[in-house]
Amino acid sequence: MNSVTGLLKDYSIEKTHLNGKLINVFTYTALEQINDEMLDMMFKIMPVNRQISAKRYRNELDKKLCIVSYALFVLAMQKTFSIYDSYEFTFNENNKPFLKSFPGIHFNISHCKVGVACAIATEKIGVDIQDIIKYDKKLAAAICSQKEIEMMNKAVDKDLELTKIWTMKESYFKMLGTGLIEPLTDVNVYELDNFYQKINSRENYVLSVAI
Repeated sequence: MNSVTGLLKDYSIEKTHLNGKLINVFTYTALEQINDEMLDMMFKIMPVNRQISAKRYRNELDKKLCIVSYALFVLAMQKTFSIYDSYEFTFNENNKPFLKSFPGIHFNISHCKVGVACAIATEKIGVDIQDIIKYDKKLAAAICSQKEIEMMNKAVDKDLELTKIWTMKESYFKMLGTGLIEPLTDVNVYELDNFYQKINSRENYVLSVAI
């Protein structure tokens, strides 16, 4: 477990406060630096059930993201709470994972083709990282409320605005632990509180955290 920091040495961490609580947001985007040997080392620290899940991926990038995201979670636990083992998960009815031995610690993991993210805190949390989505009118109508569409139509960069809205909704529902159970068009993210959002124009992604 101690080798995780060395394997993900180019990770970044941002600390912020939401709802009066400190949250740590870890990201890793240097996927091209991870060779097969490093990936194998990360694979071996995963629990058996996650190893089985990783092996099911036919797409090599998806497999890598599955493995690296768990390694980033381990690193987040080590750096935030100095916890180096006992990462046994339990799951709610919607398959959201929780730490069996540490019920007071909440975390969430996300990945996209540009990298992985892990948010960790002492209350419910959700995170979503997403490379910029190409604006599409039908897609926007399927996921955006009328107010969000109005705001998007005023935006200079509709691709970015759609991605911001999507990641906020995704992180919100992940925080709730319910899955996407209600029509996305019923939720207006501009009326929600307790969000942190980061836009990385250099690496072309948006990251949102809800608590």
